[in-house]
Amino acid sequence: MPEIQIDIIDTMGNISTLPLPNDVPMDDVIDSVIALADLTPTDENGQKLSYRLFSRRFLKILSKDGTLYTNGVMEGDQLRIAPEPFEPFVEFVMLSDPEKAAVLQLPPIPRITIGRGSENDIVIRHQIVSRQHGELIWQDGIHIYRDLNSANGSYINNQPVSEPMPLPINSVFSMGESVRILYRESSATGAKLATGELPPLIIDSQTNTSLTPLPRAGLFISYVLQEKDASEPIVQGLREANFHVFWEAEIPVGSNPEEAVETNLKYSDVMVVILTPKAVATPRLTEHWNRFIVMRKPIIVLQHDDAELPAALSDQKILPYVTDQIKLNHELAAAILEIIR
Repeated sequence: MPEIQIDIIDTMGNISTLPLPNDVPMDDVIDSVIALADLTPTDENGQKLSYRLFSRRFLKILSKDGTLYTNGVMEGDQLRIAPEPFEPFVEFVMLSDPEKAAVLQLPPIPRITIGRGSENDIVIRHQIVSRQHGELIWQDGIHIYRDLNSANGSYINNQPVSEPMPLPINSVFSMGESVRILYRESSATGAKLATGELPPLIIDSQTNTSLTPLPRAGLFISYVLQEKDASEPIVQGLREANFHVFWEAEIPVGSNPEEAVETNLKYSDVMVVILTPKAVATPRLTEHWNRFIVMRKPIIVLQHDDAELPAALSDQKILPYVTDQIKLNHELAAAILEIIR
């Protein structure tokens, strides 16, 4: 069985160079990739994911029929791997202004354009969005996103879109620094949009025309996974202040969670520790703090009254955790800006 070395890029941008069989069915190749790259085989509900491979060289989803050889894949090629939706109905959910929480259903039609101009299929009137910002191409069961030379760029899970890329389910898609959108399977319980239909989708902003993004910084949020709900308002407040935020709750399917954490520990500028009694007692979080300290990068601690301050964090910036969410978000953003300046 001949093997060739292929670079596999997961949904968080991590690259694994793997020896893959060149002459076996694609389903077996994908099973090998999942095992060798330690990708998540199921979604959060335990349902088995169906992965597809996208060729950077051919700019297409590889055919399920045949092998790597018959698909034209060569030694040293780079392939992106992404799970396809369980159903061909997906939607955008706005995570930010101009209309937070708005839901836009996307039917599986060949092409959907996105931009500020009224000629687009999805119109997002925000100053950071270009007139013709990007397009979604429905290709063999997966949306491929292409940036149309926009002024402020596009991002998928914080990865700059410099070439067409598959848009994985449960990914965060961003236009510029400010407009953030969740891409997920449709949550509608009624009739789905039929293929070929796309009603006008217009998101308008009258309040953000003078928005000036704050200096960009990458933030790593250290928190206990079981306390996700309490941590989420802090994350949203930081994003509204135009910071890039990584927290484990949003690691998309189709990635290696450990590698995602490692990558973001390495490239984040500031760590925000949400210090609760459970956090103090979690060895995994202690390891993350020590890694950041060894790299001589700043940490800001939001300390709950009932949480004992570990010695490792005693020299870091300490802020009291207050229940006033607006005050807490304001003080935290100000502390981060003071550090990065």
